[in-house]
Amino acid sequence: MDIPAAKPSPRFAFGTLCWYEGDVFRVGLEVNLLDQDGERVHLKTGDAVTVRFYDETQTLVKEFTPTISGDAVALVFDKATTALFPEGDYTYDVEYEYTDTDGARRTTLAKGNKCMVQ
Repeated sequence: MDIPAAKPSPRFAFGTLCWYEGDVFRVGLEVNLLDQDGERVHLKTGDAVTVRFYDETQTLVKEFTPTISGDAVALVFDKATTALFPEGDYTYDVEYEYTDTDGARRTTLAKGNKCMVQ
């Protein structure tokens, strides 16, 4: 008898971040920003990226402020973190905070992106 295989976890499926309940993993998010002139903007020391996950009622489940490495961040879903996410649908937002010649700035990079725990 063949047992059906699970899908890779975590994974992005049609733009939705998916994983199986209880899985422990790291997921990387690469930031690809362009300025008004079309020039690449790189993350730098002192910048901050915040990722917030919300449940179906828009209640905050988890906030990540990961370390920036190059132009990417890694979200670590350890045993304690993944326990916060029972099977269900979630959304996540990504915000970028930085300082330029005009002072402190905050830019929303993603709002209401879908996430599913199976």
